[in-house]
Amino acid sequence: MAVWVVRAGEDLSSLPVFEKETIVGIGWHELPESPVGLTRTQLATLMAETYAGASPGRLNNYVGQVWNFINTMALGDLVIVPLERSKAFRVGQVVGKAQSRVNLATLCAVRDVEWLHDSVASTSLAEDFRNALGSIMTVFRPRPIAAERRLREVLESGHDPGPDSGGEDRSGAWVFQANPKRYDLLTSIEQGREETWAVNQHRQSVQPGDRVWFRITGQQAGVYAVGRVTSLPREESSEFGDWIVDVDIESKVEPPLLRSESDADPLLGSVTALSGLMGTNLSLATEADARLEELTAIRLIPVSGVALGGRLLERKINLDIVRLTEQVERDLLHELQSLSPLEFEEICALYLQVLGCDDALVVGAATAGTLGDGGIDVIGTLDRPGLPAIRLAVQAKRVSGGVGPNVVTQLRGSLGPGTYGMVITTGHFTKSAQEEANRSDRPQVRLVDGPELAHVLATNGIGVKSSAIALPRLDVSSLRAHLSPGDTGPH
Repeated sequence: MAVWVVRAGEDLSSLPVFEKETIVGIGWHELPESPVGLTRTQLATLMAETYAGASPGRLNNYVGQVWNFINTMALGDLVIVPLERSKAFRVGQVVGKAQSRVNLATLCAVRDVEWLHDSVASTSLAEDFRNALGSIMTVFRPRPIAAERRLREVLESGHDPGPDSGGEDRSGAWVFQANPKRYDLLTSIEQGREETWAVNQHRQSVQPGDRVWFRITGQQAGVYAVGRVTSLPREESSEFGDWIVDVDIESKVEPPLLRSESDADPLLGSVTALSGLMGTNLSLATEADARLEELTAIRLIPVSGVALGGRLLERKINLDIVRLTEQVERDLLHELQSLSPLEFEEICALYLQVLGCDDALVVGAATAGTLGDGGIDVIGTLDRPGLPAIRLAVQAKRVSGGVGPNVVTQLRGSLGPGTYGMVITTGHFTKSAQEEANRSDRPQVRLVDGPELAHVLATNGIGVKSSAIALPRLDVSSLRAHLSPGDTGPH
Protein backbone atom coordinates (compact mmCIF):
# COMPACT_ATOMS: atom_id res chain seq x y z
CA MET A 1 0.00 0.00 0.00
CA ALA A 2 1.14 3.52 -0.77
CA VAL A 3 1.23 6.89 1.00
CA TRP A 4 -0.20 9.96 -0.74
CA VAL A 5 -0.41 13.67 0.02
CA VAL A 6 -3.66 15.42 -0.93
CA ARG A 7 -3.77 19.14 -0.20
CA ALA A 8 -7.05 20.72 0.90
CA GLY A 9 -6.91 23.68 -1.47
CA GLU A 10 -5.62 27.21 -1.09
CA ASP A 11 -5.86 28.37 2.54
CA LEU A 12 -7.27 24.91 3.38
CA SER A 13 -10.57 25.95 1.78
CA SER A 14 -11.66 22.35 1.24
CA LEU A 15 -10.74 21.08 4.71
CA PRO A 16 -14.22 21.64 6.23
CA VAL A 17 -15.71 19.59 3.39
CA PHE A 18 -13.09 16.87 3.86
CA GLU A 19 -14.00 16.67 7.55
CA LYS A 20 -17.78 16.86 7.18
CA GLU A 21 -18.09 14.41 4.27
CA THR A 22 -15.26 12.10 5.41
CA ILE A 23 -13.52 12.42 2.04
CA VAL A 24 -10.48 13.75 0.27
CA GLY A 25 -10.89 15.44 -3.07
CA ILE A 26 -9.27 17.49 -5.80
CA GLY A 27 -10.32 20.79 -7.37
CA TRP A 28 -10.06 21.53 -11.09
CA HIS A 29 -13.75 22.46 -10.85
CA GLU A 30 -13.50 24.37 -14.14
CA LEU A 31 -13.57 21.04 -16.01
CA PRO A 32 -16.90 20.92 -17.87
CA GLU A 33 -17.35 17.18 -17.20
CA SER A 34 -16.26 14.61 -14.67
CA PRO A 35 -12.78 13.19 -15.28
CA VAL A 36 -13.79 9.89 -13.62
CA GLY A 37 -13.86 7.12 -16.21
CA LEU A 38 -11.89 8.98 -18.90
CA THR A 39 -8.84 7.51 -20.58
CA ARG A 40 -5.62 9.42 -20.06
CA THR A 41 -5.80 10.70 -23.65
CA GLN A 42 -9.37 11.92 -23.11
CA LEU A 43 -8.33 13.58 -19.85
CA ALA A 44 -5.42 15.33 -21.57
CA THR A 45 -7.75 16.63 -24.30
CA LEU A 46 -10.24 17.88 -21.71
CA MET A 47 -7.48 19.66 -19.78
CA ALA A 48 -6.11 21.30 -22.92
CA GLU A 49 -9.57 22.58 -23.91
CA THR A 50 -10.36 23.84 -20.39
CA TYR A 51 -7.01 25.51 -19.69
CA ALA A 52 -6.20 26.69 -23.20
CA GLY A 53 -3.58 29.21 -22.07
CA ALA A 54 -1.56 26.79 -19.95
CA SER A 55 1.88 25.61 -21.04
CA PRO A 56 2.37 21.97 -22.12
CA GLY A 57 4.37 21.31 -18.97
CA ARG A 58 1.63 22.60 -16.70
CA LEU A 59 -1.03 20.64 -18.59
CA ASN A 60 0.97 17.43 -18.21
CA ASN A 61 1.32 18.18 -14.50
CA TYR A 62 -2.45 18.67 -14.16
CA VAL A 63 -3.21 15.47 -16.06
CA GLY A 64 -0.77 13.46 -13.95
CA GLN A 65 -2.21 14.66 -10.64
CA VAL A 66 -5.85 14.08 -11.58
CA TRP A 67 -5.05 10.71 -13.16
CA ASN A 68 -3.16 9.54 -10.08
CA PHE A 69 -5.98 10.55 -7.74
CA ILE A 70 -8.61 8.75 -9.82
CA ASN A 71 -6.75 5.74 -11.19
CA THR A 72 -3.48 5.11 -9.31
CA MET A 73 -4.54 5.68 -5.71
CA ALA A 74 -6.04 2.47 -4.30
CA LEU A 75 -8.27 1.21 -1.53
CA GLY A 76 -6.20 0.87 1.63
CA ASP A 77 -3.66 3.55 0.72
CA LEU A 78 -2.81 6.12 3.40
CA VAL A 79 -3.51 9.81 2.75
CA ILE A 80 -1.78 12.77 4.40
CA VAL A 81 -3.64 16.10 4.38
CA PRO A 82 -1.29 18.94 5.45
CA LEU A 83 -2.82 21.44 7.88
CA GLU A 84 -1.92 25.07 8.59
CA ARG A 85 1.61 25.90 7.42
CA SER A 86 2.29 22.14 7.26
CA LYS A 87 3.05 22.14 11.00
CA ALA A 88 0.70 19.22 11.38
CA PHE A 89 -1.26 16.86 9.15
CA ARG A 90 -4.39 14.74 9.17
CA VAL A 91 -4.09 11.07 8.19
CA GLY A 92 -6.75 8.87 6.62
CA GLN A 93 -7.10 5.58 4.78
CA VAL A 94 -8.80 5.33 1.40
CA VAL A 95 -11.98 3.21 1.59
CA GLY A 96 -13.77 4.23 -1.62
CA LYS A 97 -13.22 4.51 -5.36
CA ALA A 98 -12.95 7.87 -7.08
CA GLN A 99 -16.31 9.48 -7.89
CA SER A 100 -17.86 12.83 -8.71
CA ARG A 101 -20.64 14.28 -6.54
CA VAL A 102 -23.06 16.89 -7.76
CA ASN A 103 -23.33 18.38 -4.26
CA LEU A 104 -19.59 19.05 -4.20
CA ALA A 105 -19.24 21.29 -7.24
CA THR A 106 -15.83 22.68 -6.25
CA LEU A 107 -14.25 19.21 -6.37
CA CYS A 108 -14.00 17.34 -9.67
CA ALA A 109 -13.39 13.99 -7.91
CA VAL A 110 -13.50 12.67 -4.35
CA ARG A 111 -12.71 9.47 -2.46
CA ASP A 112 -14.22 8.24 0.79
CA VAL A 113 -11.68 7.90 3.58
CA GLU A 114 -11.60 6.75 7.18
CA TRP A 115 -9.77 9.29 9.29
CA LEU A 116 -7.10 7.67 11.45
CA HIS A 117 -5.75 10.79 13.19
CA ASP A 118 -6.99 14.38 13.22
CA SER A 119 -3.68 16.13 13.79
CA VAL A 120 -0.17 14.66 13.80
CA ALA A 121 2.70 17.06 14.48
CA SER A 122 5.16 17.30 11.60
CA THR A 123 7.98 17.22 14.14
CA SER A 124 7.09 13.58 14.83
CA LEU A 125 8.53 12.73 11.39
CA ALA A 126 12.23 12.34 10.70
CA GLU A 127 13.81 15.04 8.54
CA ASP A 128 13.84 12.97 5.33
CA PHE A 129 10.11 12.28 5.65
CA ARG A 130 9.29 15.96 6.35
CA ASN A 131 11.32 17.02 3.33
CA ALA A 132 9.48 14.51 1.15
CA LEU A 133 6.20 16.28 1.94
CA GLY A 134 7.45 19.60 0.61
CA SER A 135 6.08 19.47 -2.94
CA ILE A 136 3.56 22.19 -3.79
CA MET A 137 1.49 19.83 -5.94
CA THR A 138 -2.07 19.08 -4.88
CA VAL A 139 -1.67 15.29 -5.25
CA PHE A 140 1.64 13.46 -5.06
CA ARG A 141 3.26 10.37 -3.60
CA PRO A 142 6.13 11.13 -1.19
CA ARG A 143 8.88 8.55 -1.41
CA PRO A 144 10.96 8.43 1.75
CA ILE A 145 12.31 4.98 2.61
CA ALA A 146 9.57 2.71 4.03
CA ALA A 147 6.97 5.49 4.06
CA GLU A 148 3.93 3.37 4.92
CA ARG A 149 5.58 1.41 7.73
CA ARG A 150 7.04 4.54 9.29
CA LEU A 151 3.79 6.51 9.06
CA ARG A 152 1.89 3.68 10.75
CA GLU A 153 4.53 3.66 13.50
CA VAL A 154 3.99 7.41 13.98
CA LEU A 155 0.23 6.84 14.31
CA GLU A 156 0.88 4.05 16.83
CA SER A 157 3.67 5.48 18.97
CA GLY A 158 4.04 9.12 17.94
CA HIS A 159 7.60 8.49 16.79
CA ASP A 160 9.13 7.97 13.33
CA PRO A 161 11.80 5.23 13.60
CA GLY A 162 13.64 6.83 10.69
CA PRO A 163 15.09 5.66 7.36
CA ASP A 164 17.64 3.33 8.99
CA SER A 165 15.08 1.42 11.05
CA GLY A 166 14.58 -1.43 8.62
CA GLY A 167 13.98 -2.42 5.03
CA GLU A 168 11.67 -0.95 2.45
CA ASP A 169 7.92 -1.48 2.54
CA ARG A 170 6.85 -4.44 0.47
CA SER A 171 6.05 -3.14 -3.00
CA GLY A 172 2.40 -4.21 -2.96
CA ALA A 173 2.64 -4.99 -6.69
CA TRP A 174 2.23 -8.26 -8.55
CA VAL A 175 2.21 -9.83 -11.97
CA PHE A 176 -0.74 -12.21 -12.33
CA GLN A 177 -0.32 -14.23 -15.48
CA ALA A 178 -2.54 -16.52 -17.52
CA ASN A 179 -1.95 -19.14 -20.18
CA PRO A 180 -4.36 -18.22 -23.02
CA LYS A 181 -4.90 -21.93 -23.71
CA ARG A 182 -6.37 -22.38 -20.25
CA TYR A 183 -7.95 -19.03 -19.39
CA ASP A 184 -9.44 -16.31 -21.59
CA LEU A 185 -8.14 -13.18 -19.89
CA LEU A 186 -8.93 -10.96 -22.87
CA THR A 187 -12.65 -11.72 -22.59
CA SER A 188 -12.57 -10.95 -18.87
CA ILE A 189 -10.88 -7.63 -19.61
CA GLU A 190 -13.49 -6.64 -22.20
CA GLN A 191 -16.39 -7.59 -19.96
CA GLY A 192 -14.90 -5.77 -16.99
CA ARG A 193 -15.70 -8.62 -14.64
CA GLU A 194 -14.50 -9.04 -11.09
CA GLU A 195 -12.49 -12.25 -11.13
CA THR A 196 -10.87 -14.72 -8.79
CA TRP A 197 -7.23 -15.63 -9.27
CA ALA A 198 -5.12 -18.49 -8.01
CA VAL A 199 -2.30 -17.45 -5.69
CA ASN A 200 0.09 -20.38 -5.67
CA GLN A 201 3.06 -18.31 -4.56
CA HIS A 202 3.56 -15.67 -1.84
CA ARG A 203 -0.08 -15.88 -0.73
CA GLN A 204 0.80 -14.67 2.80
CA SER A 205 2.10 -11.43 1.27
CA VAL A 206 -0.92 -10.66 -0.94
CA GLN A 207 -3.18 -7.99 0.54
CA PRO A 208 -6.31 -6.07 -0.50
CA GLY A 209 -5.37 -2.93 -2.41
CA ASP A 210 -2.24 -4.42 -3.98
CA ARG A 211 -1.74 -3.48 -7.62
CA VAL A 212 -1.89 -6.26 -10.22
CA TRP A 213 -0.42 -6.24 -13.73
CA PHE A 214 -2.27 -8.88 -15.75
CA ARG A 215 0.03 -10.72 -18.15
CA ILE A 216 -0.67 -13.24 -20.89
CA THR A 217 1.94 -15.87 -21.76
CA GLY A 218 2.59 -17.47 -25.14
CA GLN A 219 3.35 -16.03 -28.57
CA GLN A 220 1.76 -12.66 -27.77
CA ALA A 221 3.13 -12.49 -24.24
CA GLY A 222 2.77 -9.15 -22.54
CA VAL A 223 0.91 -6.97 -20.02
CA TYR A 224 -2.71 -6.46 -21.10
CA ALA A 225 -4.45 -4.93 -18.06
CA VAL A 226 -4.01 -3.51 -14.58
CA GLY A 227 -6.21 -3.83 -11.53
CA ARG A 228 -6.30 -4.43 -7.79
CA VAL A 229 -6.57 -7.24 -5.29
CA THR A 230 -9.92 -6.87 -3.50
CA SER A 231 -9.84 -9.63 -0.87
CA LEU A 232 -7.61 -11.59 1.43
CA PRO A 233 -6.45 -14.99 0.12
CA ARG A 234 -8.83 -17.81 0.99
CA GLU A 235 -8.63 -21.55 0.65
CA GLU A 236 -10.77 -22.62 -2.31
CA SER A 237 -9.69 -25.28 -4.79
CA SER A 238 -9.84 -24.72 -8.54
CA GLU A 239 -8.12 -26.18 -11.57
CA PHE A 240 -5.35 -23.61 -11.03
CA GLY A 241 -4.61 -24.14 -7.32
CA ASP A 242 -5.94 -24.36 -3.77
CA TRP A 243 -5.86 -20.66 -2.77
CA ILE A 244 -7.52 -17.72 -4.51
CA VAL A 245 -8.07 -13.98 -4.17
CA ASP A 246 -10.62 -11.65 -5.71
CA VAL A 247 -9.32 -9.14 -8.24
CA ASP A 248 -10.85 -6.16 -9.98
CA ILE A 249 -9.71 -5.48 -13.55
CA GLU A 250 -9.68 -1.66 -13.68
CA SER A 251 -8.02 -0.68 -16.97
CA LYS A 252 -6.83 -2.41 -20.09
CA VAL A 253 -3.44 -1.57 -21.59
CA GLU A 254 -4.02 -0.55 -25.21
CA PRO A 255 -1.85 -1.32 -27.05
CA PRO A 256 -0.54 -4.02 -24.70
CA LEU A 257 3.00 -3.85 -23.39
CA LEU A 258 4.40 -6.88 -25.21
CA ARG A 259 7.39 -8.85 -24.04
CA SER A 260 9.49 -7.59 -26.95
CA GLU A 261 9.11 -4.07 -25.54
CA SER A 262 9.69 -4.97 -21.89
CA ASP A 263 12.74 -7.08 -22.79
CA ALA A 264 14.26 -4.07 -24.54
CA ASP A 265 13.74 -1.78 -21.54
CA PRO A 266 16.90 -1.26 -19.44
CA LEU A 267 15.03 -1.87 -16.18
CA LEU A 268 12.23 -4.28 -17.13
CA GLY A 269 14.51 -6.44 -19.27
CA SER A 270 15.95 -8.04 -16.14
CA VAL A 271 12.60 -8.55 -14.36
CA THR A 272 11.96 -12.31 -14.28
CA ALA A 273 8.22 -11.84 -13.68
CA LEU A 274 7.98 -10.35 -17.18
CA SER A 275 10.28 -12.78 -18.97
CA GLY A 276 8.48 -16.09 -18.81
CA LEU A 277 8.94 -17.19 -15.20
CA MET A 278 6.40 -19.90 -14.35
CA GLY A 279 3.68 -19.09 -11.80
CA THR A 280 0.19 -17.67 -11.39
CA ASN A 281 1.26 -14.72 -9.25
CA LEU A 282 4.75 -13.25 -9.18
CA SER A 283 6.04 -10.47 -6.92
CA LEU A 284 7.21 -7.23 -8.50
CA ALA A 285 9.79 -4.82 -7.10
CA THR A 286 8.86 -1.20 -6.45
CA GLU A 287 11.14 0.07 -9.25
CA ALA A 288 9.61 -2.31 -11.80
CA ASP A 289 6.08 -1.37 -10.73
CA ALA A 290 6.91 2.33 -11.13
CA ARG A 291 8.43 1.69 -14.57
CA LEU A 292 5.34 -0.19 -15.74
CA GLU A 293 3.22 2.69 -14.51
CA GLU A 294 5.35 5.10 -16.51
CA LEU A 295 5.29 3.07 -19.73
CA THR A 296 1.55 2.39 -19.65
CA ALA A 297 0.34 5.81 -18.43
CA ILE A 298 -0.99 6.94 -21.83
CA ARG A 299 -2.27 3.46 -22.76
CA LEU A 300 -4.73 2.83 -19.95
CA ILE A 301 -8.40 2.62 -20.87
CA PRO A 302 -10.73 2.23 -17.86
CA VAL A 303 -12.86 -0.91 -18.01
CA SER A 304 -16.56 -0.33 -17.53
CA GLY A 305 -18.34 -2.19 -14.79
CA VAL A 306 -20.21 -1.30 -11.63
CA ALA A 307 -19.22 -2.91 -8.35
CA LEU A 308 -22.25 -3.97 -6.32
CA GLY A 309 -22.71 -2.40 -2.91
CA GLY A 310 -22.18 -5.72 -1.15
CA ARG A 311 -18.80 -6.24 -2.81
CA LEU A 312 -17.66 -2.73 -1.88
CA LEU A 313 -18.59 -3.39 1.75
CA GLU A 314 -16.77 -6.72 1.58
CA ARG A 315 -13.63 -4.97 0.37
CA LYS A 316 -13.84 -2.55 3.29
CA ILE A 317 -14.21 -5.48 5.70
CA ASN A 318 -11.13 -7.10 4.18
CA LEU A 319 -9.18 -3.88 4.61
CA ASP A 320 -10.38 -3.67 8.21
CA ILE A 321 -9.23 -7.26 8.79
CA VAL A 322 -5.79 -6.37 7.46
CA ARG A 323 -5.65 -3.36 9.77
CA LEU A 324 -6.87 -5.45 12.72
CA THR A 325 -4.23 -8.10 12.01
CA GLU A 326 -1.50 -5.45 11.89
CA GLN A 327 -2.73 -3.92 15.16
CA VAL A 328 -2.88 -7.28 16.95
CA GLU A 329 0.69 -7.98 15.82
CA ARG A 330 1.78 -4.59 17.17
CA ASP A 331 0.03 -5.40 20.46
CA LEU A 332 1.77 -8.78 20.54
CA LEU A 333 5.14 -7.11 19.93
CA HIS A 334 4.47 -4.75 22.86
CA GLU A 335 3.86 -7.78 25.08
CA LEU A 336 7.06 -9.42 23.85
CA GLN A 337 9.03 -6.31 24.79
CA SER A 338 7.73 -6.58 28.37
CA LEU A 339 8.93 -10.16 28.88
CA SER A 340 11.84 -11.07 31.12
CA PRO A 341 15.13 -12.08 29.45
CA LEU A 342 14.48 -15.75 30.15
CA GLU A 343 10.92 -15.55 28.81
CA PHE A 344 12.11 -13.91 25.63
CA GLU A 345 14.75 -16.59 25.11
CA GLU A 346 11.94 -19.14 25.40
CA ILE A 347 10.00 -17.21 22.75
CA CYS A 348 13.04 -17.41 20.47
CA ALA A 349 13.06 -21.19 21.01
CA LEU A 350 9.38 -21.26 20.01
CA TYR A 351 10.32 -19.31 16.87
CA LEU A 352 12.86 -21.99 15.96
CA GLN A 353 10.26 -24.67 16.57
CA VAL A 354 7.93 -22.91 14.15
CA LEU A 355 10.74 -23.04 11.58
CA GLY A 356 11.01 -26.80 12.14
CA CYS A 357 13.67 -27.15 14.86
CA ASP A 358 12.13 -29.77 17.13
CA ASP A 359 15.20 -29.78 19.37
CA ALA A 360 15.29 -26.01 20.03
CA LEU A 361 16.96 -25.40 23.39
CA VAL A 362 17.60 -22.31 25.52
CA VAL A 363 21.28 -22.16 26.54
CA GLY A 364 21.74 -18.45 27.31
CA ALA A 365 22.95 -16.75 30.45
CA ALA A 366 19.42 -16.26 31.72
CA THR A 367 19.12 -20.05 31.97
CA ALA A 368 22.68 -21.18 32.57
CA GLY A 369 23.45 -18.62 35.28
CA THR A 370 26.74 -17.78 33.55
CA LEU A 371 27.91 -15.21 31.08
CA GLY A 372 26.38 -17.40 28.35
CA ASP A 373 28.05 -19.16 25.45
CA GLY A 374 29.63 -16.29 23.53
CA GLY A 375 26.32 -14.49 23.10
CA ILE A 376 24.45 -17.61 21.94
CA ASP A 377 21.10 -17.92 23.74
CA VAL A 378 19.18 -20.57 21.78
CA ILE A 379 20.30 -23.47 19.60
CA GLY A 380 18.44 -25.87 17.34
CA THR A 381 18.71 -28.09 14.30
CA LEU A 382 16.63 -27.50 11.19
CA ASP A 383 16.17 -31.01 9.81
CA ARG A 384 13.91 -31.40 6.79
CA PRO A 385 13.44 -34.52 4.67
CA GLY A 386 15.81 -34.63 1.70
CA LEU A 387 17.91 -31.69 2.88
CA PRO A 388 21.11 -31.51 4.95
CA ALA A 389 20.56 -30.67 8.62
CA ILE A 390 21.31 -27.02 9.50
CA ARG A 391 22.59 -26.09 12.95
CA LEU A 392 21.19 -22.75 14.15
CA ALA A 393 22.54 -20.48 16.88
CA VAL A 394 20.46 -17.51 18.04
CA GLN A 395 21.28 -14.41 20.00
CA ALA A 396 18.18 -12.90 21.64
CA LYS A 397 17.97 -9.11 22.03
CA ARG A 398 14.90 -7.92 23.95
CA VAL A 399 15.05 -4.18 23.24
CA SER A 400 12.71 -1.50 21.95
CA GLY A 401 15.34 0.46 20.03
CA GLY A 402 17.94 -0.38 17.42
CA VAL A 403 20.42 -3.25 17.37
CA GLY A 404 23.81 -2.33 15.95
CA PRO A 405 26.54 -4.19 14.02
CA ASN A 406 28.52 -5.16 17.14
CA VAL A 407 25.85 -7.72 18.04
CA VAL A 408 26.22 -9.32 14.61
CA THR A 409 30.03 -9.49 14.81
CA GLN A 410 29.91 -10.90 18.36
CA LEU A 411 27.57 -13.70 17.32
CA ARG A 412 29.52 -14.44 14.15
CA GLY A 413 32.71 -14.84 16.20
CA SER A 414 31.02 -17.41 18.42
CA LEU A 415 29.74 -19.67 15.65
CA GLY A 416 31.28 -23.06 15.17
CA PRO A 417 31.90 -24.71 11.78
CA GLY A 418 28.67 -25.42 9.88
CA THR A 419 26.53 -23.34 12.26
CA TYR A 420 24.16 -20.69 10.92
CA GLY A 421 23.77 -17.51 13.00
CA MET A 422 20.57 -15.63 13.73
CA VAL A 423 19.76 -12.52 15.79
CA ILE A 424 16.18 -12.13 16.98
CA THR A 425 15.05 -8.86 18.53
CA THR A 426 11.88 -7.10 19.63
CA GLY A 427 13.37 -3.87 18.25
CA HIS A 428 14.84 -3.09 14.84
CA PHE A 429 18.22 -3.36 13.13
CA THR A 430 20.21 -0.32 12.13
CA LYS A 431 21.34 0.03 8.54
CA SER A 432 24.93 -0.73 9.54
CA ALA A 433 23.80 -3.93 11.29
CA GLN A 434 22.02 -5.05 8.13
CA GLU A 435 25.09 -4.30 6.05
CA GLU A 436 27.31 -6.23 8.47
CA ALA A 437 24.97 -9.23 8.48
CA ASN A 438 24.98 -9.41 4.67
CA ARG A 439 28.73 -8.97 4.07
CA SER A 440 29.83 -11.11 1.15
CA ASP A 441 33.24 -11.84 2.73
CA ARG A 442 31.77 -13.19 6.00
CA PRO A 443 29.21 -15.87 6.88
CA GLN A 444 25.79 -14.25 6.60
CA VAL A 445 23.70 -13.80 9.74
CA ARG A 446 19.91 -13.91 9.60
CA LEU A 447 18.21 -10.90 11.22
CA VAL A 448 14.66 -11.17 12.60
CA ASP A 449 13.23 -7.86 13.82
CA GLY A 450 10.28 -7.28 16.12
CA PRO A 451 7.53 -6.93 13.48
CA GLU A 452 8.69 -10.08 11.69
CA LEU A 453 8.86 -12.04 14.94
CA ALA A 454 5.37 -10.94 15.96
CA HIS A 455 4.02 -11.73 12.49
CA VAL A 456 5.44 -15.27 12.45
CA LEU A 457 4.20 -16.00 15.97
CA ALA A 458 0.73 -14.60 15.24
CA THR A 459 0.47 -16.47 11.93
CA ASN A 460 1.17 -19.70 13.81
CA GLY A 461 -1.32 -19.01 16.59
CA ILE A 462 1.24 -18.15 19.28
CA GLY A 463 -0.07 -15.32 21.43
CA VAL A 464 -3.25 -14.73 19.42
CA LYS A 465 -6.63 -16.36 18.88
CA SER A 466 -8.40 -16.32 15.52
CA SER A 467 -12.12 -16.49 14.80
CA ALA A 468 -13.78 -17.29 11.48
CA ILE A 469 -16.25 -14.84 9.91
CA ALA A 470 -18.62 -16.04 7.20
CA LEU A 471 -19.29 -13.26 4.68
CA PRO A 472 -22.37 -13.60 2.45
CA ARG A 473 -21.90 -12.84 -1.24
CA LEU A 474 -24.37 -12.48 -4.10
CA ASP A 475 -24.28 -15.56 -6.36
CA VAL A 476 -26.55 -15.01 -9.35
CA SER A 477 -25.63 -18.35 -10.92
CA SER A 478 -26.85 -20.15 -7.78
CA LEU A 479 -30.09 -18.18 -7.90
CA ARG A 480 -30.72 -19.10 -11.51
CA ALA A 481 -29.91 -22.76 -10.82
CA HIS A 482 -33.08 -22.89 -8.71
CA LEU A 483 -35.28 -21.58 -11.54
CA SER A 484 -37.10 -23.73 -14.07
CA PRO A 485 -35.50 -23.81 -17.53
CA GLY A 486 -38.40 -21.83 -19.00
CA ASP A 487 -38.15 -18.98 -16.51
CA THR A 488 -36.08 -16.42 -18.40
CA GLY A 489 -37.23 -13.23 -16.76
CA PRO A 490 -40.21 -10.86 -16.45
CA HIS A 491 -43.07 -11.33 -18.91
